[in-house]
Amino acid sequence: MANIIVQNLVDTFHILSDRVRIALRTQIGDRRRLLQVRSDVLEYAAAADMHRHLFTPQDLRQLEQSLTNMVQELDSASTRSAEPPDHPPPAVATVIHTGRPGRPRIHIDPTFLAFALDIRGPTGLANDVIPCSSRSIRRRALDHGLVEPGVPVHQRIHDPQQPDAPPTDVWISSTSQVSTLTDNELDQLVAEALELFPTFGNRLLKGYLASYGHRVPATRISQSYLRFVIHCFIDGYSRYVVGIQVNDNNKAATVLDLFLGAMNAHGVPSRVLSILISWVLFSSMYCRSVHNTRIERLWYDVTKNFGKKWKNFFKDLEVYEGLHAEN
Repeated sequence: MANIIVQNLVDTFHILSDRVRIALRTQIGDRRRLLQVRSDVLEYAAAADMHRHLFTPQDLRQLEQSLTNMVQELDSASTRSAEPPDHPPPAVATVIHTGRPGRPRIHIDPTFLAFALDIRGPTGLANDVIPCSSRSIRRRALDHGLVEPGVPVHQRIHDPQQPDAPPTDVWISSTSQVSTLTDNELDQLVAEALELFPTFGNRLLKGYLASYGHRVPATRISQSYLRFVIHCFIDGYSRYVVGIQVNDNNKAATVLDLFLGAMNAHGVPSRVLSILISWVLFSSMYCRSVHNTRIERLWYDVTKNFGKKWKNFFKDLEVYEGLHAEN
């Protein structure tokens, strides 16, 4: 078990080092993202400190020095980010008007594109660095010979031995196959990840598993650790909470029971506005409304003053005491 923990820490350190290197090269003008990467470094340092007894003194000193250097460089980059630039940024993309119908062509400097693709990739450059879509960036990279074209997604193959037979459609996917991990194996990997990084949510767990070659759907990751759902009804005028309850499912009948109970206690509402809420271990909330500020403010208060404490409590029970959601 100790060797697995050390190997996980080493692999995560390499991933974190790449993130810091990319941030220092591409996000000098984005103070918020630099501070987020800095927070990730400190979080990793806290996780490594919990297992410092597993390292040799020399390796531990080297790790601590490396993390200190990362924080210092990120702090320096954040300070430079707060200062106004001395000159305008270089023009790496130029719009070329040809006079033909359709959108004008966007020319991207090939030297910059070769460097940027190695750092962030087409998706990371689109709109944020280069004012065009990721597909346009891929096309310019192909035009400049910076990348090789991929295998065609669809091919229609004719059998030379049967010229009269209809062609066969062949579809090829570049996406890796979904992992064949069993539920028990996935639970074990998730438990190991949460032991090292207790604050990991669904998205970070998915990336953690992907670093080991496991492409796992988000729904399976959510089901592999304890799940609670909070349902709530609030009066839009007075902001009085007429009903709030923690449930172990997100079924319509469960929400209806809470609504009927609130209606019996406080009367029939004039109208009802619903939003989509999904909480996994109280750690994630997805809200599809940008106007219902009353309920959104309530979710913030619940998360900060109530949900976070219970989230950490149940995670500790899962990781250290063997708690299972099915029990």
